[in-house]
Amino acid sequence: MGCSICIFGACCVRADGCTDSWDLYEFAIYDTAGERIMTSSRASSGYGKSNTEGKALDFNTDTWWEGDYDIGMGCGCWEEHKVGGQWMIVDLGEPKTVKNIMVIQGGVNDVWAVSQVQIECSQDMVTWDRSPLRFSVSYGQTQLLCSQQGCVVTTCEFRSLEECTWQDACSPVVAGSCSWKLGASLWALWAFGALSWTSF
Repeated sequence: MGCSICIFGACCVRADGCTDSWDLYEFAIYDTAGERIMTSSRASSGYGKSNTEGKALDFNTDTWWEGDYDIGMGCGCWEEHKVGGQWMIVDLGEPKTVKNIMVIQGGVNDVWAVSQVQIECSQDMVTWDRSPLRFSVSYGQTQLLCSQQGCVVTTCEFRSLEECTWQDACSPVVAGSCSWKLGASLWALWAFGALSWTSF
């Protein structure tokens, strides 16, 4: 039984253009011992780009994955149906117990950063969970601590946790702050069986 995770942009990038895309610098998942779970890329919406999805999994924050320009991720042309338009699938190999998730974007001056991401998991890359994990992220580094009760954001670089929802141009606004607890969504993912979430 395999395990795949899909991460995708769930809000517009800070730029306004209708050909702007999301740049993801690093996506990392950690086990209960604090070790990074080795992942490999399966596919992405940025097919054919030189900045491939593997560059978001290479332990190097000087490289990044870029999504498809055709989606139009700029805030000037954002619509809610574009959630999931830029995506990347990573392979965990087998079900894992996950304690931490880290998302890194380009920093304060990165206009191709999103304010929300969404994560879904699957055992076969055909059926994806029905209760995705959607949360607010910093334009720098965001870390989540996960358990069977849910995930909470513990690091929101460049902002306080209360200020982490920095982009108000999206509808709906999912969380008033990055400390919003995603108990129901995470429990559904854990019960789905593709991942398990350890206690704090």
